[in-house]
Amino acid sequence: MTQVKCYVRTADKTKKAEIGISPEVTVSDIVETCIQKWSLPSDVSYNLVAINKNMVLNPNQNLIDIGIEEGEILELQPILEAGIFYESDHKKKRK
Repeated sequence: MTQVKCYVRTADKTKKAEIGISPEVTVSDIVETCIQKWSLPSDVSYNLVAINKNMVLNPNQNLIDIGIEEGEILELQPILEAGIFYESDHKKKRK
């Protein structure tokens, strides 16, 4: 089977590349390659999102089986971890 040409970019759009996807390539393969090639923080988790399909891709699946088509834009988005800040916690730590 021939490769499917897609585009991958970071969420802030500062890095982008055209890629050819072979049938055996998984979503996690693409994420790991982007982390390495673009020197992205490796202590952050990422999702790969198919922009035209508006869907977060499963890391264990390959893109061909998901139905990614020629010209799809894939966006690498960091998974942000958030917490809640309580003023009372802050005051306790200052004493």
